[in-house]
Amino acid sequence: MTLVIEDKESLEYAVDMVKRHNVSKTLQDCSLMVALQRLESSCDYKGPHLTDCHGRRYKFSVSIIDLDYKPFNKVQKWHDLEREMLKAYREKEQLHRCGKPSTSV
Repeated sequence: MTLVIEDKESLEYAVDMVKRHNVSKTLQDCSLMVALQRLESSCDYKGPHLTDCHGRRYKFSVSIIDLDYKPFNKVQKWHDLEREMLKAYREKEQLHRCGKPSTSV
């Protein structure tokens, strides 16, 4: 269930936005690991598996790693970094629109 806080000037709204931001940063930094192992056709493996369009079966596992919650004290650092990235993007787009060659990094 999602809590909707309508008063954008309230402390609850600010706290909710910081929490959402931190969850977003945590998810941006995590990794999804997928492992597949082909099963021999003679194997009678009964666990969860995938079957491709040729009928070959694969055992699989999926893991999410690096889900450590990001600390509150880095919010300003992230904000500044995102502002700098947006500024650099806009400057590059402006150069591109003016017909000047852009240099790739």
